Amino acid sequence: MKLALIPGAYSSPITWAYFKKEMPEEIEKIYLDYNPELPIEDIVKSFEKKLKDVEDDIILVGHSLGGILALSLAQRCKKISKVVTVATPFGGIFISRWMIWPSWFFTPLNSLWRNTHPDNKMLKRIRNREPRVPATCFVVETKNSTMWFEPSDGVVTVHSQSVLEDKKNINHKKIYCTHADSILHQDVIDCIKALLV
Repeated sequence: MKLALIPGAYSSPITWAYFKKEMPEEIEKIYLDYNPELPIEDIVKSFEKKLKDVEDDIILVGHSLGGILALSLAQRCKKISKVVTVATPFGGIFISRWMIWPSWFFTPLNSLWRNTHPDNKMLKRIRNREPRVPATCFVVETKNSTMWFEPSDGVVTVHSQSVLEDKKNINHKKIYCTHADSILHQDVIDCIKALLV
């Protein structure tokens, strides 16, 4: 069993430093880094190539945008046996509806707003299909933070994180903390440790 980790947008494998200390040493960790400004489909294809030669089952963990990449990758890569997502906007990011238009003029090569737009093809595919493998999705909320008048984790709304609640192969768990702190939450760490046994 191997553990592959995908950070959120504009994060890096350093994000997982504390998390790594909490995981069993004998478990090999694979860090999948990416540029969130590339089209999301291209990122998933590059990850598929990186995991092609792995000879063991993989548990895939993704934070925020990394969770979208994880669930998409799990649909294509047979070596992935389980997925854990944390604070992932499966419903898209609300502000992307407006930011996508000026981005065509000011940053035309940056796909971040298109990657997180609620009507993005990959997000629609995730919402319209049952996952191929079992997934645990941690929905994150801060006690006193709202975004667009909805409960949120300070970055992503709870509603956007919860749009896959009707899927049979997904177990949702709610935790209370901030978006950035969510991968360090003890419930997340305990869940992943249990999957590695």
